[in-house]
Amino acid sequence: MPVFERPGDMFGPVTRTNMTTEKKELKLDENRTRIRLAEAIGWTSLCMDGMSGEPIGKFPSVYDTFEYLPLFTLDLMHEAEKSFTKSGQRVEYVNKLFRICGSWEACAFATKGQRANAFIETMNNWNPRHEPKH
Repeated sequence: MPVFERPGDMFGPVTRTNMTTEKKELKLDENRTRIRLAEAIGWTSLCMDGMSGEPIGKFPSVYDTFEYLPLFTLDLMHEAEKSFTKSGQRVEYVNKLFRICGSWEACAFATKGQRANAFIETMNNWNPRHEPKH
């Protein structure tokens, strides 16, 4: 039984059942992105907290304790963008963001997901275990 129907929705009406499934999938994708971002900026021992279902890990700091990963927000992406320290990383990131967004104007208004994809790709290329891909 449909709850509501979105005009032009190619996938048909949204039901209570698949709305719940969609929310779970979005949460799962967001947690995967949080984990990949955390790995890229140096978090270790990443896992899911059994009580809350939230991703946790150890941030490289003085304390060797588990902490909840930062929430996946546009603010987090702006902080992550500031973490580029090696020459060429920022240029590579902007080029990847351009490829994802399709224009320089669109890059200025890139979503957190677009920024995260470009960031993760860039950090994977600059992983200390590998030489940068050019």
